[in-house]
Amino acid sequence: MRAFVLVVACADAFSYTHHFEALPAPRGEPTTDERCMTVCYTDDARRVNRWLRDNAAGAAALGFDTETACAFPGRKPPAPGPHVLQLAAGDACLVAHLISGDVCASGALADVLSDPSVVKVGVGLDDDAVELYNIDSRMKLSGRLDIGGPRKGRRIALREVAYRAIGGPIAPKAKKIACSNWAMRRLQTTQLAYAARDAWLGAAVYGALAADPSFVDAAAAQIHGEMNIAELSAVAADRRVIKRKLKALDEDAEDYDARAREIRRELKKFPRPDPRLELDLA
Repeated sequence: MRAFVLVVACADAFSYTHHFEALPAPRGEPTTDERCMTVCYTDDARRVNRWLRDNAAGAAALGFDTETACAFPGRKPPAPGPHVLQLAAGDACLVAHLISGDVCASGALADVLSDPSVVKVGVGLDDDAVELYNIDSRMKLSGRLDIGGPRKGRRIALREVAYRAIGGPIAPKAKKIACSNWAMRRLQTTQLAYAARDAWLGAAVYGALAADPSFVDAAAAQIHGEMNIAELSAVAADRRVIKRKLKALDEDAEDYDARAREIRRELKKFPRPDPRLELDLA
């Protein structure tokens, strides 16, 4: 992993620039893709504005992802996430730290996120969108293109989608990094590479498929029918309440099965609204 760091300090705000391999090969296999990500890591709204001006202006699509610190038993729970927001335009990536600084004060970021004409590409975007909106109502993610497969089927991992769309081999995700502390004051370089790569993969998948008219039409149809973020957040809140009822049931009670069926019927009244795009990839 190669990295050089440019540090820009303003009061307590920070901004770093790193370079990482975009597609590292699995351990023991030769690297077949030499592309490199340029990653801006910051908690400064002004640096976010500059990155968006330099990289996202006129972009048809941006890779999108967020990271949230896990809550572990016996440990102090972190503040509500997401704690990190990632965008990618081509090989340029933004990793914005939300646990410190003033990133959510960026008007340019709010404008880009809420613009449905700028496609946001990733997996699990509804959940990311709701969490982001819940910590700051200015962050309204629109133009959501979830490429994780059909809603009723198993969600397809982003790396699996990327392998089908842009080739491989692609190194598997490191669970240790995925479950690491994303709420720490400064992320480690392994976390930065991990976070940036997921956004980069979303942008790369879109770039690989954008010349296919059927993909473009399917993407446009999904985005046209998406639920606005306030309604999506309300549905998610209703689902959480019902799921808590189900979790609170005593499994040893005689009427457990009947009550569980009743609660599941109630849950079906609040279906997860936005579909995931099922890509026809060999």
